[in-house]
Amino acid sequence: MSILLNLSPDLEAKLQRIAASSGKSIEALAVEAIAELAPAGSADAEDSSTLSLDEWNRTLDQLLATLPQTTASDVDTHRESIYCDDGR
Repeated sequence: MSILLNLSPDLEAKLQRIAASSGKSIEALAVEAIAELAPAGSADAEDSSTLSLDEWNRTLDQLLATLPQTTASDVDTHRESIYCDDGR
């Protein structure tokens, strides 16, 4: 079966970044996402809530790939900043 999807430029760019970081095509990512929604041999939506360890790790990696990268310079390392200005 073929499906034609009209994606916004932003969504397409996100998918391209995720695909590049995972070494997969956008099409492969879409097939995996659809397969997770409708697992083989399962007519029950409840069954899809349980992921194998590999599926969990892949899903987590895909999610993390969409988050902005931070560096140590992005973090405030001055302890004084956690205290109130009134001397407490």
